[in-house]
Amino acid sequence: MGPDVFFEYAKSAEAKGFGHFAGAACGASSGNVRGDLPDAVGIPMHTTSLGGRDSLYSIVQMPSGIPVATVAINGGANAGLLAAKILATSDDAILQKLKEYSKELKEQVQAKDARLQEVGYQNY
Repeated sequence: MGPDVFFEYAKSAEAKGFGHFAGAACGASSGNVRGDLPDAVGIPMHTTSLGGRDSLYSIVQMPSGIPVATVAINGGANAGLLAAKILATSDDAILQKLKEYSKELKEQVQAKDARLQEVGYQNY
């Protein structure tokens, strides 16, 4: 999808019920996120030339007045969680799902710790 198609779609996002966009950047892409977009989360993508640092820099260097939250290189999962957390401030259903997800993560970490304590780090 070209930038013009995305920008036109994003302009109508509020009427369609969308609150956030997550956009991935490969290579230098400054100027791809404009002030007429809804809140955005930038996802820098790994590149072969600079390992994604070029993508990261192009997102975090947005000019004043164009706020874009940025996650780690190839951090799509965290971008989704960040957008969900922002939306959860006004949506109780999303907030409840995030609480359940956090509880599941905690239980997974506790189970991994118990297994590590049982078998030792050499056998984990």
